[in-house]
Amino acid sequence: QELSRLLAQWSAVASLGRSLTKATDGSMLFWAQQFIVPFFNHIYRNTRAARMLQYIFAACRDSIPLISEAVHVSGAQLSQDYQEMLINLLKEHLALPLCHEIQKDLTEHIHHNTNMKNVSRRLANGPFQHRDLVRFLKIGTLKFNTVAFNMEDFVAHFLDRTFYNLNTVALFDWATFGEMRSLASDKYGLDLQDVHLPGQTLEQGLDVLEIMRDIEAFAATYRYNIQNQIFIEAHSENKTLNMVGVQHFANSIRTHGPGVLMTAVSVTFQYLKEKIHLFSQFLFDEMIKSRLFRDQRYFQELKKESSTNQYPYARAKEFISYVKQLESSSKKDKLTYVDKFRVLITEIGNALGYVRMIRSGGLLYTSNAIQFIPDLTDISKFKSLVEEAKLSPETVAAASNLDGVVDTLAANFSEGADYFTMLVNVFKAQYDASGDGNSHLANFHLSIPALTLSYVDHITVDKERFSKKRNESGIFTDDGFAIGLAYLLRLTNTQKEFDALNWWSSGRQYYVKEIEANAKDVANAKISALTKSKLSSDMQEFNLLRYSFTAAKIFFHA
Repeated sequence: QELSRLLAQWSAVASLGRSLTKATDGSMLFWAQQFIVPFFNHIYRNTRAARMLQYIFAACRDSIPLISEAVHVSGAQLSQDYQEMLINLLKEHLALPLCHEIQKDLTEHIHHNTNMKNVSRRLANGPFQHRDLVRFLKIGTLKFNTVAFNMEDFVAHFLDRTFYNLNTVALFDWATFGEMRSLASDKYGLDLQDVHLPGQTLEQGLDVLEIMRDIEAFAATYRYNIQNQIFIEAHSENKTLNMVGVQHFANSIRTHGPGVLMTAVSVTFQYLKEKIHLFSQFLFDEMIKSRLFRDQRYFQELKKESSTNQYPYARAKEFISYVKQLESSSKKDKLTYVDKFRVLITEIGNALGYVRMIRSGGLLYTSNAIQFIPDLTDISKFKSLVEEAKLSPETVAAASNLDGVVDTLAANFSEGADYFTMLVNVFKAQYDASGDGNSHLANFHLSIPALTLSYVDHITVDKERFSKKRNESGIFTDDGFAIGLAYLLRLTNTQKEFDALNWWSSGRQYYVKEIEANAKDVANAKISALTKSKLSSDMQEFNLLRYSFTAAKIFFHA
């Protein structure tokens, strides 16, 4: 009896492994799948039970031998279906609710600490009883047959995708999403990726494509500054004015590619075609044409009778008065025909300023892209190097594409397209004053003195409005007029005729003489002081216009 007892004990010890395996066999869970969902829900509600997920997956793995013995269906297919069902239930009842809860916690935490104080924290268990969601992220990788599921990676990918999608529709809120990523790292240990949006930054400003869609409105509502190469909105219903600079154009080119350059120039060409036709129609008007012809004859007689070769300031004022008489007395429009002609020239100049900024933005984009090439004078060919290394045909094709990209960048950086010359040449044959049927353009230069006086009055009034911060619209720059004048003089080939007027010297002498005369008027000191201030301001704007015009002539090699 003692021997039988000892043998039974030894037999039990020998079969202990099989007994434990049989006692802990979880294959019956394959037949009790209805219990899996309540189990996942229980674990999600009780974060302390997060480690139990490893046990449930270990128990479910015990059903793999049972599944492989199936005869009514392929064991591999049945195993694949079962593991997909298990992972989908885990995502639906635990992983996705966990993702949404973490995202909600991060959002409320960040917004509660910003200006949005109306966003409450809404903590489920009080401010000092947070649900310890980190337990779910630290359970490790859950394995079943051929699939592995990592809760931490799943949540991090969900937040990366969500933050990226939200940031693309709210580019101005990039800093908030950056803070949420930082908080996710500090609070949950999640390593989230930075959002790399293609060129869409806080400084994006107006996009090149947006301007092209309505270039007429852009040229009419924005003002160009030739020194800083910026466009500033003339007026806005908001308290701020939009501004577009070279960096904004470079960002747009980086977003849409260099091919947008020629498209933008083509759109500008179509716009200039319409505006230059209106310019020609104004000068073709019989009343304007006859007046300019009389001014031409007057200036020729003046040069013969006196030693001066300067176009008189008084004659320019007479031209403005003459044009005012042509207008209908019932008109309520504040702008005279001279003002409208000046605005037309300004819009032409703004369109040319847009082309100049496109070229500058393209050069900035190219210089930033080519900065990683060490020596532009000695560029190695990657294709030949790859062929020498006897790499795969796919690698050779990739190297050839890279060589093409580098060559294009180097050519664009060293040459650069002269769009101004293109826009002069394309219209020059049609609007050259010496051409057939263009006699009405030959005296365009004689209208410039009156146009400059109109510009001086316009810019002086607008600067005064701007400085006083009234509700009325006001600007402090409008260099599109100077560029438009230089372009149209080059187009009509009347630069020498305008230079012969010596208008800049004549205007400056007039202002200096008037200022000195007012300074001597002691009897009306107060009135003289105001008049002197107005004349000094006008002379300053007159000189600034001359400087801008001289700079703009360089663009057209005039």
